[in-house]
Amino acid sequence: KYGTSIKIEVAMDPARDIILAYMQNGEKLLPDHGFPVRMIIPGCIGGRMVKWLKRIIVTTPESENYYHFKDNRVLPSHVDAELANSEGWWYKPEYIINELNINSVITTPCHEEILPINSWTTQRPYTLRGYAYSGGGKKVTRVEVTMDGGETWNVCTLDHKEKPTRYAKYWCWCFWSLEVEVLDLLGAKEIAVRAWDETLNTQPDKLIWNLMGMMNNCWFRVKTNMCKPHKGEIGIVFEHPTQPGNQSGGWMAREKHLEISSELTHPTLKKSVSSPFMNTTSLTFTMSEVKKHNSADSAWIVVHGHIYDCSSFLKDHPGGSDSILINAGTDCTEEFDAIHSDKAKKLLEEYRIGELITTGYSSDSAASSPNTSVHGATNYMTSHLATIKEIAPTRNVALVPREKIPCKLVSKTSVSHDVRLFRFALPSSEQVLGLPVGKHIFVCATVDDKLCMRAYTPTSTIDEVGYFELLVKIYFKGVEPKFPNGGIMSQYLESMEIGSSLEIKGPLGHIEYMGRGTFSVHGKQKFARKLAMFAGGTGITPIYQVMQAILKDPEDDTEMYVVYANRTEDDILLREELDAWADKYGDRVKVWYVVA
Repeated sequence: KYGTSIKIEVAMDPARDIILAYMQNGEKLLPDHGFPVRMIIPGCIGGRMVKWLKRIIVTTPESENYYHFKDNRVLPSHVDAELANSEGWWYKPEYIINELNINSVITTPCHEEILPINSWTTQRPYTLRGYAYSGGGKKVTRVEVTMDGGETWNVCTLDHKEKPTRYAKYWCWCFWSLEVEVLDLLGAKEIAVRAWDETLNTQPDKLIWNLMGMMNNCWFRVKTNMCKPHKGEIGIVFEHPTQPGNQSGGWMAREKHLEISSELTHPTLKKSVSSPFMNTTSLTFTMSEVKKHNSADSAWIVVHGHIYDCSSFLKDHPGGSDSILINAGTDCTEEFDAIHSDKAKKLLEEYRIGELITTGYSSDSAASSPNTSVHGATNYMTSHLATIKEIAPTRNVALVPREKIPCKLVSKTSVSHDVRLFRFALPSSEQVLGLPVGKHIFVCATVDDKLCMRAYTPTSTIDEVGYFELLVKIYFKGVEPKFPNGGIMSQYLESMEIGSSLEIKGPLGHIEYMGRGTFSVHGKQKFARKLAMFAGGTGITPIYQVMQAILKDPEDDTEMYVVYANRTEDDILLREELDAWADKYGDRVKVWYVVA
């Protein structure tokens, strides 16, 4: 069953002109138009205008219907289906579609229309026509046509058939027209149109990919080609990008077919998905050469035998530069596949520079690391990575950049029905973890013969010797309808027996708290006397780590204001500790709890 919702403020706003419709043009609605009753929400995406309406419910939360979340969304371009499901992008309210965006279309010339070129047609202008609209009742104020790829634009004549409503809303399409010389059409490769509305929004040049392919409003382009309509005559045939419904045809379908054919016949010249150029590189490198590129100045990685130079992407990586630098100069195939979505894998192609010479080389991560001995590698550090701050000069740290460190589960405590406190022993009882405040670790395990890696922030203090602790919410299978399979890593941790081991890797993250109000953010020093911190669910652990470090230093007078959101009061983690801090340091620590 289909269901969706709109905010009550929108539904009750008289300026929105929202109606329940049961008739059209004096007759009952036709079945395909929504008989017996349907919603009409002008200027809004069709998915909100429910047809075959059965009931209207007034409720506090938004609709929990499957289609309310899994339809009518524009997710960021890096989010593919795998990432959307695993990270819950479907449920982020900022990506829901309500109001339409601005758009325009060319209707004349129509698809496959032929314009003969002769003495009669060349003496008369040809009239281009189309329509345009914008969402939210915004008036379309300008439509422009280009015949030279956007170098120059011609302003069209607009025809608004409707008058504005009493609230100055324009709900209907407007129509545009432009007279052009036929000889100008003869010299054009394509005709493109774009519109502007009263907020000066316009249309982008190119289509912007998104998972659902919705709200595409790039320039509408009609291709022009020469033809011979009759013997001895020439003409122009016009080609639209696609055809209505399931009809075949259109230049987009033709170009897609040519692209696929090219890939089949010339596989070595396959076009990079994320790059505008053809990747025909034949450069090859040995692993010893790759290992030299392990710094921020030159960060190379190997994935599936291909070599990528990620130096220019360091500042843009969502997880911070450490996420790349910790693997720079190594073969990180398994880890890359465990963390990244298919979309991210396609984006990586832009940075490919060559291929790996594999003779005598093993792609195992240990073989590609600078030091293959976990216990003997504790003194290995690289000046190009974010350095691990020593807690005390005489102590060893367990974390070593580029190394996976085995840790044994020594205790597991049930905090609630779905929250566990895990304690893991470090390789040596004399070691501290060595995780800078503000950074996190990757927990690594093989689940169903596939590497699984997830980021966690320990709740134990940074100077605990011989162990670290993780507070983990277990996402059980079959409990949450939105994630029926539950959490892969959290369920694996729940299944671990005392004495069994997993691996950790780090430190990672682009923020480090240096102490007494000083932060390092992407390598740049920042200072704050007051911190406003927001957390949801298990996202409290990084904030808890920073608060813990601040309150442990008697000379650190940084003020902290925390807003912590959860679905229910029972879901609040570390409440006892947070409340204790708020009571003890009331002048410096304020905590507000928010529940849905």
